[in-house]
Amino acid sequence: MVNGIYYTTADVKRIFGWSSNNTIHLKRASGFLPPPDLEGRPNKWLKSKIDAMVSAPNSTQNNDS
Repeated sequence: MVNGIYYTTADVKRIFGWSSNNTIHLKRASGFLPPPDLEGRPNKWLKSKIDAMVSAPNSTQNNDS
């Protein structure tokens, strides 16, 4: 497995400013966050997918704090 191509759950929370794992579940249920590319503890998302979400022109960070 190549290191450095995935963001972990903690990374995703930090990027979007979310403080809890519950927010991850809510954002997945709402369709804002795609399912992880690698299930587990922690889940892992491809960096390219998350980076595209962050850099999208209409992107909002949807903070829960």
